[in-house]
Amino acid sequence: MNITAFGYLLSFLGVIILDRITKHLALLYFVVPQHIYSWLTLELVYNRGISWGILHEYSEYLGSMITIMVALVLGVLAWYAQYRHRCGASILPELMVFAGACSNLWDRIFYPGVIDFIHLHLGSWHWAIFNVADCAITLGVVAMLIKQYYEGTRHDIL
Repeated sequence: MNITAFGYLLSFLGVIILDRITKHLALLYFVVPQHIYSWLTLELVYNRGISWGILHEYSEYLGSMITIMVALVLGVLAWYAQYRHRCGASILPELMVFAGACSNLWDRIFYPGVIDFIHLHLGSWHWAIFNVADCAITLGVVAMLIKQYYEGTRHDIL
């Protein structure tokens, strides 16, 4: 698939805009949990940790370290995506991860944590609460892994 720079920009901005709009709605309407289905609740949660709430109960120092590490990983991902683009490869999966991570980094800087609000549950089983950016990151990582599997290890970096 050959995507132009404009297409990549639209994809990047689309993920960020959709995530920011849904998080804004979560801030307005999901402070009190909204039970949509028996398996879906929309409720506002600030995740100060990393994926699945790991390290949620951290100190302020650890929170700052997590934010710095996320920013560094974003820098490496940006470099990697640029390299792959120059090699003629599609970087849509990398852009999905990058856009989702940028939006979550925004939350870390301007809010008490990452704004999460989608809560899946079934009976007493509960999945981690997540957001649109997390979905983009997950889909992007899965697509990167699938791409890597089918391309093999023909790249001489990383």
